[in-house]
Amino acid sequence: QQPKARGPVMAVRDAVFDFSSIGPLAETQGLFFEVGVDAGRARQILDETHETLERLMRFVVAHVSAVVVDDDRLLSHPDFIEGIDLTDLRFDPYAIERRWEMLQGKPCADTYEWGFDPLVLRRALRGETSPCPIKSRPKGRRKKEMATSVEVPTFAEVSR
Repeated sequence: QQPKARGPVMAVRDAVFDFSSIGPLAETQGLFFEVGVDAGRARQILDETHETLERLMRFVVAHVSAVVVDDDRLLSHPDFIEGIDLTDLRFDPYAIERRWEMLQGKPCADTYEWGFDPLVLRRALRGETSPCPIKSRPKGRRKKEMATSVEVPTFAEVSR
């Protein structure tokens, strides 16, 4: 005897995400194969990839912050991104919100360029596909220089 139908069967969406869509991961994927190197070579490898790994950390913090404030504009705001102190990270949603609110009133004419689609994780979480990784743009820089310099507090200053 056949079991009773429990309503319409929904199609299951593929849960595959190509992490190489995140620029720094694509750039450092070869590190996986650097096995069995001595301490000197390991130090050299880390020194060579330090900037890329910092950019990855900055992206992860920016992504989490954008989710907290529910505003994707944060992912391209250079003052917010450059103000992330990678040596003093704490997950403080209130500090993230306060810092983002403070920046809303400050003029900022440029955008932070990651060198890849900064919405890649948002799209993945929504089950959308992402365009091919962007490789021609400068990595980890402002698109154009700001006309004026604006003092923006760091996370540590805001959470005090």
